[in-house]
Amino acid sequence: DTIHIRLENTLTGCYNVVPLDLIVEPLPTIASLPPYPLCDINSPGDLVEDFDLSTLDTDIINGQNATVSYHINEVNAQGNIDPLPVLYSSGTQIIYVALEDNLTGCRAVAQLELVVDPVPTTTALDPLPACDDDGDGFAVFTLTEIDTAALNGQTGLAVSYHTTQLEAEAGTPSIGPSYTNTTANSEQVWVRLTNTAADCYSIMPLDLIVNPLPVPEPVSLAPECDDDFDGLQTFDLSSVASDVIGTQTDMVVSYHETDADAQAGVSPLGNSYLTNTPDVDTIHIRLENTLTGCYNVVPLDLIVEPLPELDLKDNYVICSDASSGGLDYVEVDPELSAADYSFEWKDEFDTLLSTDAVYLIDQTGVYSLEVSSAFGSNCSTLVYFTVSESENPAVTATVTSEDFADSHMIVATATGNGLYEFSLDQGPWQDSGIFTGVRPGERTVNVRDLNDCGITSVLVFIVDYPPYFTPNGDGYNDTWNIEALSNQMDSKIYIFDRFGKLIKQISPAGEGWDGTYNGQKMPTTDYWFLLYYNDLDTLEPEQLRGNFALKR
Repeated sequence: DTIHIRLENTLTGCYNVVPLDLIVEPLPTIASLPPYPLCDINSPGDLVEDFDLSTLDTDIINGQNATVSYHINEVNAQGNIDPLPVLYSSGTQIIYVALEDNLTGCRAVAQLELVVDPVPTTTALDPLPACDDDGDGFAVFTLTEIDTAALNGQTGLAVSYHTTQLEAEAGTPSIGPSYTNTTANSEQVWVRLTNTAADCYSIMPLDLIVNPLPVPEPVSLAPECDDDFDGLQTFDLSSVASDVIGTQTDMVVSYHETDADAQAGVSPLGNSYLTNTPDVDTIHIRLENTLTGCYNVVPLDLIVEPLPELDLKDNYVICSDASSGGLDYVEVDPELSAADYSFEWKDEFDTLLSTDAVYLIDQTGVYSLEVSSAFGSNCSTLVYFTVSESENPAVTATVTSEDFADSHMIVATATGNGLYEFSLDQGPWQDSGIFTGVRPGERTVNVRDLNDCGITSVLVFIVDYPPYFTPNGDGYNDTWNIEALSNQMDSKIYIFDRFGKLIKQISPAGEGWDGTYNGQKMPTTDYWFLLYYNDLDTLEPEQLRGNFALKR
């Protein structure tokens, strides 16, 4: 801008005018300055670092014809007083940048924040163990299991893993989270903690240790005997632990119903275990090293041996007299193979009688049979039984009703050392010897021993007459007679029609009346008879009058 200057003499009043140019020079331009961060790597923890301010010069000048200086405060920056050294040791603070135009001397001033970011704190890491599941010295490690220990409570940090120190310093390449060691049994890798905001990092070594699995010694339990035929039994597992451990130390043993429970180490069983699968129940043994946590799981079969099943009677019967068809011995057969089982037959005095599979006994008494498996099992079944004697019965049979009674009854009794049942005229067998409603005539009472030691038969006679007959030629009930008196040759029977006319005289020992008179068939009606006979018990003469019917 041009202004004008008037210079006037105050005595003479004379003046002169000259121009004056007013020039405004532009200030140098300083772009917005981002913070200048450094990581606290020299004496970590003091938060003081050496800032090389000269590294900012080019960006601040940005092509201008100017000179940069750095000052502790704005006043010094404006006055170019006490510029800071190029290599400036400082903590986090604000300093001032002055940019002076080399031609005009104009100075621009701006703030610059120096930032010292802390580096992550490292710690000595415990080795990361893994269990060698196949004995080759290599295992899969889950590296992220170390994250919490590596951070040690710090936040805002990223954790990465690297195979070498150089790779950890560079931050690449990283490994994990699953990693298999490349050196057998042990290997060292590196952990890098990176401040995600400032990109400051620290590294620390991590040892990978491959621990061997415990080696369970072979173990088995002797089979238990099935004492109630359900296939289940209680096993004592208390002796298994020491057998499985062998000479190994720092081991603990637990038992589990399933492999999944054993792998997880949950739901352990006690030392006393009742199987829940018949015959063979498989449980799982977990053998764990208490120092390394490595474990191995092996199955254990619990075998319940079945007891021999004997189908013997409590009592066997032999006949005292074999002449009636029964046997005076008994063959006791448990129906088990001699190839699979062993046998011991003993008497009541514990005397060994036989080791055969089948034993013949001809003497009464108390006996025992013990059967064991022939394949080394200790399971056996012992049963006791008796052999008793039976015999053919002695029988008495009596008609307890009177002759010619309306209904007749026979009472039979059997005596002897046996169990007996009764039959009348080949009819059904019954426990009682009482027969009621018996038909007249010769009857046979049969008594048999239930153990087949014989049958005794006796004849009895029931005196009565038939109430009717049917002379129609069918071969059944065609004649009328009183058969019970057939052995009394002197007995006589007179038959009359209803008007008292004598129609026929017959003998009980004969064939009887055929229902004719002088060769002519008599009509259907009632007829009367007069009987002369001797009483069967007293043999005294008796007579009887009665009637019967002829039916056609």
